Amino acid sequence: MTARPASAWKSPRRRAAAVAAALAMLPAAALAFKISDPLSAAPAELRVTLSLPPGFALLPGSAALRVSATNPQTQETVRSDDPLTAADPAGPEIALALADPAQAQFAALEAQVAAWRAARAAPLAQIDVSFTPCRSTDAADPAGPLRLAIQPAPGAPRLSLLPEGTTLAAYLGPEAAPIARCPN
Repeated sequence: MTARPASAWKSPRRRAAAVAAALAMLPAAALAFKISDPLSAAPAELRVTLSLPPGFALLPGSAALRVSATNPQTQETVRSDDPLTAADPAGPEIALALADPAQAQFAALEAQVAAWRAARAAPLAQIDVSFTPCRSTDAADPAGPLRLAIQPAPGAPRLSLLPEGTTLAAYLGPEAAPIARCPN
């Protein structure tokens, strides 16, 4: 897994992530173990966890999951873009889930990836999570750590989408606009 540098994101919506990985077909024996494969997750079980520095929160309605997958044999690419909603607002981490898993574009992307894998192709995937942080206190320091991970199912390992030690300030980059106060 590789994370993109913060300078790669120019959007006003803050983006985190960028896992670009070759997801090879899994041998049948591996299926006996809890596999952490985001491209075969049940949409209703998929969780994104976000941990912001103290004094920061997530602007409601600002988070989204964007996934693209490419078949290296045909160069065909499929994409999904789905809003995320708070699944469990309690605790130091913000757990996010697909806002409408039954209608998520992500499910169609997964079906196409499954077909490619059945044809013995190893798709390349990119997972992007966008969000907008806001200040819940004036003393909030963006030099604190930022963590972002994806978990395909309860009990499955979390896959980190950012390098360890990433700070909110470094992620946003030097050209970022000041972070606004959270709405009451």
